[in-house]
Amino acid sequence: MTESLGEHFKKARQAKGFTLEEAASRTRILPQYLKAVEENNYARLPDEVFAKGFVRSYSRVLGLEEEAVVRMFDESAGVFYAKRAEREHLKRKMQEEARRKKINRNIVIGMVGVSLVALFVLIGQDREGTSPPPAQKTSKPAPPPVPEPVAPPPAPPKPAAEVPPSASVGPTEVERNVSGVLPLEGVVPGPKKLILDIEAL
Repeated sequence: MTESLGEHFKKARQAKGFTLEEAASRTRILPQYLKAVEENNYARLPDEVFAKGFVRSYSRVLGLEEEAVVRMFDESAGVFYAKRAEREHLKRKMQEEARRKKINRNIVIGMVGVSLVALFVLIGQDREGTSPPPAQKTSKPAPPPVPEPVAPPPAPPKPAAEVPPSASVGPTEVERNVSGVLPLEGVVPGPKKLILDIEAL
């Protein structure tokens, strides 16, 4: 049965009498990485390039042939790193797909939101266009009151000269006294003497 790369390293280290800590101080590699190499636990190692550099340094410290050790590493770890690269590629692809779906979902949500806003605006405009305008109370101003014709006040009668009752007044005096109050046109005084008592109010 062919020994693995890890068993090969472990035997060579024990043959040199080194502990993992001593080998780590000589190679300047962390002990957990050297232990992962000896246990063939490539999952605990970094990327393939760094892991291959660890193998070269460890083989130099232990006095092993570097090229033969690198070939063993490629044979044993190649499948693991190929699967790891495939897994990483698949993981990146899934992340990219998830990111694309999220972007597409956001775009769809944005388009739906814009459509709804536009629909609401159109419905609002349609309602404003079809609804009758609110009734406005138009109050016509009342026509100005027509002033009633005011009759001019009657002219106060002119006071007539008081005639003593005993005095006889001739027709010419009567005409003169009442001409400002009564029209005397066409009035002919009779043969009798008339006495007119006028009291001014």
